[in-house]
Amino acid sequence: MIYDIPGDEFIYEGVTYRVGAEIVATDGSDYSGLNGFIREIRTGDDRETDNETPDIYCYFDPPCLPRDLEELEERFSKLYGKEMKADDITLDLVIMAPDMLLVLGSPRKTLDIFVLEEDWAANDDYGHSVLLFSNYYEAKAKLNVLLNEELTLGCLNDWKDRSDYQVDTDDDSFEGWIDGEHSSSHYSISVKKLTVDLTNYIYGTLGREFIDLCRVEDFVEQIESWEEVGRLSDAVYKEMIADKTIPERIHSKLGKNDGYWEHYWESVSEVGHDVVREYSLKNTHSDGKNAKNDAQGGV
Repeated sequence: MIYDIPGDEFIYEGVTYRVGAEIVATDGSDYSGLNGFIREIRTGDDRETDNETPDIYCYFDPPCLPRDLEELEERFSKLYGKEMKADDITLDLVIMAPDMLLVLGSPRKTLDIFVLEEDWAANDDYGHSVLLFSNYYEAKAKLNVLLNEELTLGCLNDWKDRSDYQVDTDDDSFEGWIDGEHSSSHYSISVKKLTVDLTNYIYGTLGREFIDLCRVEDFVEQIESWEEVGRLSDAVYKEMIADKTIPERIHSKLGKNDGYWEHYWESVSEVGHDVVREYSLKNTHSDGKNAKNDAQGGV
């Protein structure tokens, strides 16, 4: 099938490729680092290449920075075995594989992270640290631990009885300093929430890691009652269940399990028939309604 109308979309491995969408070529491509847009997408028998993946036709802009332009010319000169200038490099109709592209502005998953930031200057020393957490309560607990250390053993404890000691605090932050000496005598700590956009690749990586954890959990549940497992020492048992090859070995076995894939594709087919039937029925009703409207309009 050919997708060539602006706005046409095709989903491949969880990523939406849209005609007209801005893209950047990734490190796996000779066009790495170039930005442009998708002109056309071809799948199935309409592909011009022998690739199993869709053919994505792209237009790329030449680099603006002189060093980037030089690097592109050097790359293609090496690739073709002769000197290549920017004008010699095809940029307006380049067939790319999906894994060679990053689609900009595509739908993203979002994740809230909590930034624990600490900053201090005291006793001719200073520093700044940042810790990231995916859970607010974990970040707040760490804030309490660090702040308690300073209140009981650190600079805040040294300053607490001074008349020029100042404090500013709220639910998620604390700052203490010596009035008039803030640059050399202060301590602050806070938790702030930030929202991060995750690309489909990163989101997929997190998903795969979760699946790996689930597979290890299933593995442990499956073997823990086995007699031979009961004869293992605690040290060997812990080493075994921490074996990082377990998830991939399960995945590999699934890939070779014809029965598993047979049931999988049967399920996909059943859902496909159900959904196509539903939309075919909707299409029939829609066509009937349009035919009725046309007949009324012709009266």
